[in-house]
Amino acid sequence: MSLFKLSVSSDREHPNFRALRLSPYHNAARALMDSLFTRMGDPNGGFVGSFQTDGFYARLSELAWFAYLEEANAEIDRSVVGPDFLASVSGRRVALEITTANPSDGKSRDISMNKIDPLSFEEVIQRSALDFPSKILSSIRKKMKKDYSSLSQCQGRSIVIAIGPFYEPGSVTFIDESLVEAIYSIQPMHGRTFSRTPAFASEESAHIAAIAFCNQMTVPRFLRIAHQDPAEKPLSGIRSGIAMISLNDDDWEAGPYGYRLNTGGQEERWSEGVTIFHNPYSSSPLPIGVLPCTSYFHFSDGGLKREVGNFHPLQSVMEVCVESEDTDVKG
Repeated sequence: MSLFKLSVSSDREHPNFRALRLSPYHNAARALMDSLFTRMGDPNGGFVGSFQTDGFYARLSELAWFAYLEEANAEIDRSVVGPDFLASVSGRRVALEITTANPSDGKSRDISMNKIDPLSFEEVIQRSALDFPSKILSSIRKKMKKDYSSLSQCQGRSIVIAIGPFYEPGSVTFIDESLVEAIYSIQPMHGRTFSRTPAFASEESAHIAAIAFCNQMTVPRFLRIAHQDPAEKPLSGIRSGIAMISLNDDDWEAGPYGYRLNTGGQEERWSEGVTIFHNPYSSSPLPIGVLPCTSYFHFSDGGLKREVGNFHPLQSVMEVCVESEDTDVKG
């Protein structure tokens, strides 16, 4: 079954699903999504309807994290309803539950980048330093309360919650560092104070091994990766943004990046831009390096440390050239 054969009335379509379904430029991305869906399967039986309506971004994320596990050569088990994925990765048994931060009213809404409202500097700080971590924390807590560790299929597994921000236009531009105080009990960073109890400070978090965050499990990523296939026409355009770039083994800095998409010199991977926050109090911790990522946070020598790979994109903007017309695709 194709994800793009309409199974709901047109008035129920999520606007961003409709745009993807009708786009003449996303054939390869749609084919990739259908291929992943065929391999992933649908234990609940409701994936297609949800993907086409108010669950579009949640299901899109599920497809992306499945591709992520495949890329990591994981043995994936979808024989149970929950959590989303049981997997064996690098000899470690993992349970991966996927969630997203969604619009507060639960309604389908166009959250494409061209819908961003002009904001003052103070409003940008408010949204990135307070609203964004609050949204992410609320979604994480809903999953933590389910106590997956009590399920027989999760016994002996490291439970990981994977999350992405899809609650308003521009939410995919907020970066991982803004989540630190919402996850760990540490001294405020950069003079900010996050007043809510952090995720890893509550008793119910002990059964969670880690939180995996990525703001780039988006339609543009599917488009870019689909066109890396030699069978597809190369995608012409530029990808740019801000990234953590390694200077040496012990030092890195944030700075701009950019590269042309059709040169073949930069192959994008699903693990690119993934940040893993390790829980120091987990009853079944996730060993560092089991799940691929380009950055991770962990406690070492009594303090919280961040490790960064050679290239860790924080934000991504893509401009593609189609039939001599420039089209901005951001995400």
